[in-house]
Amino acid sequence: MSSKTVILLIGHGSRNPKGNEEFLVFTDRLRARLPQETIVPCFIELAEVLIPEGIEKAVALGATRIIAVPVILLAAGHVKMEVPEILEEARHKHPGVEIVYTRNIGVCDQTIRMMVERVSEAVNGAKPSDDDGVLVLGRGSSDPDAAGDIAKISRLFWEATDYERVDYAFVGVTRPDLPTGVERLIRLGAGHVIIAPYFLFTGVLIERVRGMVAEFEKRWQHVRFSLAHYFEYHTLLMDVVAERIRQGYEGEMMMACDGCIYRIEAAETHGHHHDHAGHAGHDDHDDHPHHGHPH
Repeated sequence: MSSKTVILLIGHGSRNPKGNEEFLVFTDRLRARLPQETIVPCFIELAEVLIPEGIEKAVALGATRIIAVPVILLAAGHVKMEVPEILEEARHKHPGVEIVYTRNIGVCDQTIRMMVERVSEAVNGAKPSDDDGVLVLGRGSSDPDAAGDIAKISRLFWEATDYERVDYAFVGVTRPDLPTGVERLIRLGAGHVIIAPYFLFTGVLIERVRGMVAEFEKRWQHVRFSLAHYFEYHTLLMDVVAERIRQGYEGEMMMACDGCIYRIEAAETHGHHHDHAGHAGHDDHDDHPHHGHPH
């Protein structure tokens, strides 16, 4: 029997059908970019085709290996617990099919570059000024690791740009919430607040944010507001997903540290992957909660 690999692209799913539609368009664009791959889209919740049905479709297509790629930005309960459980059930049901689970999108060089580009588009390419404040906006999670990633992203965004005031907030679940984040930037002297959602596709929350920005404009009439676009069909997002697929083929499970600037620099300098220990002064990775554990 010949072997066949099917790529199972896993979206979050949204109550807003437009968000699910965007994910399906994203899948079509990825198919055009990777014509050699058989790609089946599915969702974790709130949509037509859920993961178990996606797996059945892949098996019906003759899959002997399924590479499951969670197109999810931050790893919280779904990515860490729920999806692995569903995949484990599928392994029992289809013992002849190898099921590989890749890392989610996470925090990586490409996502930071996408943020920088989306913010630049929102201000029509204007250079950062003393008046600006950028608010990185996360969906919000009760998982402190996922919430902490938003703080990390705001720091990496600050490192990558000339914006002096960069803060973060969440749409729901955890603090600080969006109005608090906006108020904080205004108190720090921002006359122009740029809200940068760390979101893949539209959905109920993006619509809510649009409504809130309209409220802010009424409440703080002396302040200008810009709302950056979410990532959607950005080519860098395609790059990350294509990279995850490649890692799935190679059986790589990346650690949280694998995208680390010191590791990348070491690899470029020496042409192979170095251990962090080879870098004096850069052993701060010891306090990574996930160091050495695949997510």
